[in-house]
Amino acid sequence: MDFWNILLIIGLAQGLYLIVSLLVFNKSSAIQNKYLSLLIFAGAIHIAFELLNELDSYHYKIILRIISISSPLLIGPSLYLFFKHTLKLNYKSTRKHIFHFIPFFVLVVFLTLIELISSAISSSDTSSNIPIYVLIIELLKAIQLGTYILLSYMLIHNLTKTKKTVIYQTNTKKIISWFRVLLLLIILAMVLSIIYFISIKYLGFEPIVGSPNFIALILIILIYSIAFMAVRFPIVVLSESDSLIIKKSPKYKTSSLDLEDIVAWQETLSNYMEKEKPFLNDELKIESLANEVNIPTHHLSQIINQGSKKSFQDFINCYRVEEFKKRIINPNTSNKTILAIAFDSGFSSKSSFNRVFKSQTGMTPYEYKKSNDTNASQIRK
Repeated sequence: MDFWNILLIIGLAQGLYLIVSLLVFNKSSAIQNKYLSLLIFAGAIHIAFELLNELDSYHYKIILRIISISSPLLIGPSLYLFFKHTLKLNYKSTRKHIFHFIPFFVLVVFLTLIELISSAISSSDTSSNIPIYVLIIELLKAIQLGTYILLSYMLIHNLTKTKKTVIYQTNTKKIISWFRVLLLLIILAMVLSIIYFISIKYLGFEPIVGSPNFIALILIILIYSIAFMAVRFPIVVLSESDSLIIKKSPKYKTSSLDLEDIVAWQETLSNYMEKEKPFLNDELKIESLANEVNIPTHHLSQIINQGSKKSFQDFINCYRVEEFKKRIINPNTSNKTILAIAFDSGFSSKSSFNRVFKSQTGMTPYEYKKSNDTNASQIRK
């Protein structure tokens, strides 16, 4: 057994393992995983057939050849529907989606009938004397796959260029890049298949770059790309997540911030708020806080609004309320009035303190203090 056979076996094993992982080990069994499994299956079938050719195994060879010839009709729909379910918000699968795969079943039945009638499939003539129906089949396969590739490209292109949506995953740009890699690998396999077919039919020689083995190598790379994606981005490949996209507030539709920046700066802001407690300053403004954390003011506003779903003032007041709640139960502040503790916590007036505290806790400051005093008494007893 040479190196090439070993490579085919490893690629096939990886493909089968991915299919089992997506459909069996993954309890959520999200619909996009089923489409991704079909995509892997199409590549694995081609690899399995090439492996049987290399090993000169005739058992089930004809069946695999028929499915291998038909498998490109699975690749396009599977890729497109996987992208659509993963990238489109609340996109639902319906029974109508089965129509995307009817051409595959039709071709399998047709080729099976051809084999039963004339044994044309088992003869696998690769000379220039190719029947006309083979030319028609290859043309229709190229048109179908090319159409789905175009639809998939347009789907990714429209989602990445539009200003109406934003991606909620922190690594979405990398995910989209890997989607493009999958797309390019399939395009490469299709182009090389066309080159190979034209060379055999019209030029009378078998080109190395378009040979079935070379295409199998591309499919192995495709399978390992999906395996990498499953490890690197499990929420895309192995989770029940409906979509990578959520609607974006029009307020920030022109923002240059991506989610990785937002998450990193949210962590920086949170650490600074907890350690330095700038909210204790009752005159704190967003401009001064932005200077302290070294974040542009307009970006800080976006980080607070999208991260906490609050305005700047509400965001700061949340910290002040929490600070008050800590101080009111501290024995060292037992000689201070409620209002004094409120001022020490960063509030600038009694009315705003009472209003904010009641809205956040559902009780007045006095009720909160009395409740904690009662609890403390019961604990001492």
